Amino acid sequence: MEYIYRLHAIERMFQRDISEKQVEEVIENGEIIESYIDDKPYPSFLTLGNVDDIALHVVYAKDEEAKGSDPK
Repeated sequence: MEYIYRLHAIERMFQRDISEKQVEEVIENGEIIESYIDDKPYPSFLTLGNVDDIALHVVYAKDEEAKGSDPK
């Protein structure tokens, strides 16, 4: 799966010392706790995961038409 990070996300990750690996682990293994199906241009999801003994919330959007896209 390809991940594209917005500038806002990169800034927050830097401020909070959160790595891309940690974010991607939450997306891949965390629990979707809220779905925003009507978000545009793509549906988005609030996900909660525990990485390195830290609870992380990650909001991400998913292009369902992208190659290799596998909805949770």
